[in-house]
Amino acid sequence: MVRSARGQVNIHFHVCNPGNIELIEAANVRYSFEDRPNANPAYFSAVRFLVLRQILELYDVPVVTLDADSVLYGESPWISDMMDNFCIAVGHFKGKRGIVPWRFLNAQVVAASPSEGARAFLRYFEIQFDHLLKQDGGVSWYVDQALLTSTFHLALEHDLPTRMLVQPLSFLSRAKQTKIRKR
Repeated sequence: MVRSARGQVNIHFHVCNPGNIELIEAANVRYSFEDRPNANPAYFSAVRFLVLRQILELYDVPVVTLDADSVLYGESPWISDMMDNFCIAVGHFKGKRGIVPWRFLNAQVVAASPSEGARAFLRYFEIQFDHLLKQDGGVSWYVDQALLTSTFHLALEHDLPTRMLVQPLSFLSRAKQTKIRKR
């Protein structure tokens, strides 16, 4: 990912439980860290949305977040152009896949702008996740997509100032899901 960015795109990695890892050093790469020794798979699926509000505040530019096993291919000028008009951009599933709540919105590629609407949307996401963590066994690996969907509906219900684009972002961004290989 760092190599394909060719120094033209800034990359921020949020690393949970880093341990003794070797970090990539490059002018366009930044990191944040947290220790969560008891985190479950649901936390790892949602953590990028739980820290996204802080990352938006830190950089004050549009941010694209990907599943850990996704890679962007090719140029992505659409991101900055598109995010001038929207607070949140998220993909969706078409047809029967989109009927169940955790398959309505696709969390593979999500973009957010540094706007009041994006911060409000992400705060609602965080509140719901905190509530689910208090429930015994109430979260699962697909919680990120389920919470994106419920946050989408809450944003509409509560008339949040969130301008959303719901399009097939995986296709637009040329993101591909990959299998992470251990060295």
